[in-house]
Amino acid sequence: MFLQTAYGINASLLHRFCSLSSRPKFNSSELRRKTMALSELHPLAQEVSAQLGDHQGEFHMLVRFQVRNEHGPQLLNAFKTPITETRKEEGNIGYRVVQLATSQETFVVLEHWRDLAALDSHLKQPYLATLLDNLEPILTEPPAVDVFIEK
Repeated sequence: MFLQTAYGINASLLHRFCSLSSRPKFNSSELRRKTMALSELHPLAQEVSAQLGDHQGEFHMLVRFQVRNEHGPQLLNAFKTPITETRKEEGNIGYRVVQLATSQETFVVLEHWRDLAALDSHLKQPYLATLLDNLEPILTEPPAVDVFIEK
């Protein structure tokens, strides 16, 4: 259940991450165009868009997963197909899973994307839905998503 909320299916979360009030003011036609485009994005891509602001182009993501005791191997197994398939996707520059050196329960997915459209396409792949279903019972909290840009 918390994965649904974490990935923006909950309407209040969508409102929190996608509110245009925190964005720069646009003329009405530009605002309408941006709102329509935003509404077509996967909910997590909407969250990333909010973090990116006006940035266009490449960006990196760190997605942190905290698993229940001794479920690290299960997480790694769940990621086997998504890692292979994601690396084949047009627009993916890098995708890997790493484990925190000091914890057997903390994993981070390091992602590098060409642009928001590439991430949006990725998030709509069926193997990602399967991954989330497989992770739900072994996570202790929703994944934390941080977005980075190079300067």
